[in-house]
Amino acid sequence: MKIALAQLNYTIGDIDANVELIIGAIRRAEAEGANLVLFAEYAVSGTPAYDLLRKTTFLTLCEEALEKIAKSCTRLTAIVGSPVLTERGAVSAAAVLRNGRVDTIVEKRYVTARREMGFIVEGEGYKTINICGCNMAIMVGNDLAHISEIDSNADVVVSINSRRYGKGLMSRRLETMRRKAYTEGRSVIIINQVGGAGDLVYDGTSGILNKQGELELIMKSFEEDFAIYDTSVEHTPIDIPYTTYND
Repeated sequence: MKIALAQLNYTIGDIDANVELIIGAIRRAEAEGANLVLFAEYAVSGTPAYDLLRKTTFLTLCEEALEKIAKSCTRLTAIVGSPVLTERGAVSAAAVLRNGRVDTIVEKRYVTARREMGFIVEGEGYKTINICGCNMAIMVGNDLAHISEIDSNADVVVSINSRRYGKGLMSRRLETMRRKAYTEGRSVIIINQVGGAGDLVYDGTSGILNKQGELELIMKSFEEDFAIYDTSVEHTPIDIPYTTYND
């Protein structure tokens, strides 16, 4: 299976521009033979969206945007982050788009960031979905910290994120992922975004670790990036290029 990681810079509230970015990356992934393409948490809405997440009209526009994006997913599967309105309130979700429609919604369970508290509610949590013959546990945001809760059927963990930059956080994030991948015996894929929003900066630095906790793919920091990862090819492990002193 070929997995495309689209590390992009989204704009808060500019749904049309974000959709254009996402569809452009889907077309590129399709042209390069990918079976699956991944996007960050809140890709449709941008983040932090604060009070926009309390507006039914805005959330409806986000869900309509997902339906529009899904129409581009006839030959591959896309996992796209977006806020979604539920009976309990707005949740941060990963939408699985395939066969031209919104196939599955995976909700974030653990709301830990102060910029989200009061604007979204806790969701149902991860789901394991079969994509191209591979059982993937899809998680949103900080749910990755609870990887031990995943059922034994999942071979790969896909975590869509909007992880901010802070000195030392990049190296600690990769080290945490390394330990979790090794301890759980599962490959871990994390996709992040880049760009600035208010006092927050998102560093990107998306990556893939194998079951031994070895880093096999790392994307650029603070820049948009696009990569294809072929699961059928043997990959040479990469040393983590950061320390808490220079990241």
